[in-house]
Amino acid sequence: MGIDPEFFRKGWFFPAIGCLAGLALAVSSLMSSAGAVLPKGSAARVNGILISETKYLELLNAFSQDRRSDLTRDDRLFVLERMIEEELLVQQGQSLGMLQSNQSVRASLVNGIRDSITNGKSSQPNEEELQDFYSEQIGLFTPSTRLKLRQIVLPMTADGNTIAELLVDGSSIAAVKKQFHVKNYLTAPRSSMPVSRLLSYLGPTLLQAVMELEPGEFTKPIISNNYQHIIYLENRREGVAPPFEKIRDQVEARYWKTRDTMRFRKYLDQLKQKSLILRGV
Repeated sequence: MGIDPEFFRKGWFFPAIGCLAGLALAVSSLMSSAGAVLPKGSAARVNGILISETKYLELLNAFSQDRRSDLTRDDRLFVLERMIEEELLVQQGQSLGMLQSNQSVRASLVNGIRDSITNGKSSQPNEEELQDFYSEQIGLFTPSTRLKLRQIVLPMTADGNTIAELLVDGSSIAAVKKQFHVKNYLTAPRSSMPVSRLLSYLGPTLLQAVMELEPGEFTKPIISNNYQHIIYLENRREGVAPPFEKIRDQVEARYWKTRDTMRFRKYLDQLKQKSLILRGV
């Protein structure tokens, strides 16, 4: 297969708007193909063409590099669906008289088909349509919430509940550290950080707990990676979307990108519906 492992980080290939639909379709197909058997060493079969399990595992490993938590079944399905969709597009290209050979040719072929689908004629949105899109998708134009926090990381043998109670009652972090001889003490970067960056720093479990705090509050001890974590939220700064008039061009660009993604997702779903696909995940 010719998928560049970096595509998971670039974010252009299949934005989140299509991920849930793709995963639902994957689960449906898995159920419908029950009883069929894949040859050993294969992750899937698409219209008779096998997808290598080795290549699948390589891409799965690339996908896991940006995650702190263990991969879920949905993650594994997500990666396999992207490989299946590339194979479907290559097969479609062949049926249109294009060639399949090396990795760069496959990538060019996939991009060419995608462009042919998304560059079709479409009416120009008027101002009212753009303003409606801005209102409906306000989250796309709103800066991420920024948080400033500190955390104490304790071994499992420490009395985390007592330490947390002292902190809530007003004891300083420095005093608690000294009293309990806390060796494994960490502070987050002193500047505020967007939630997206904190996710990679804390992981989903700790971040969820932090998001429930008000400034000046501590979490209870939270067990993660065999340590107890107590986190203090110093400050929260909510993002505010700029007025439509100031980012009108950005809104229009996002409008076209969203339209193209939805059009391409619809095309891929149609290819899947008329193809014979067997998944081994």
